[in-house]
Amino acid sequence: MKLGVAPHAIARTDADEYQALRLSERTDDAALLRTLAQHPRIIERPILVAGDRAIVARPAERVLDLVPQEAGIADVLRRVRTHPG
Repeated sequence: MKLGVAPHAIARTDADEYQALRLSERTDDAALLRTLAQHPRIIERPILVAGDRAIVARPAERVLDLVPQEAGIADVLRRVRTHPG
């Protein structure tokens, strides 16, 4: 898995649909994956993929984890993100 996390890590446990489906930490991974496929609204998002890596971009600054530091783009994005205007 590109995210490198268990299915429970990308489930929106506070979503009404998650609660209505009676899902919990005890729900096994295979059952949760089937449920996530059938009910995509309970998947935490956005999930960003770059090459062989993926992240859940929450908080938004996590996007910087996918940007190569040597590209210089990360510094530009940080300045834009922190600019008061």
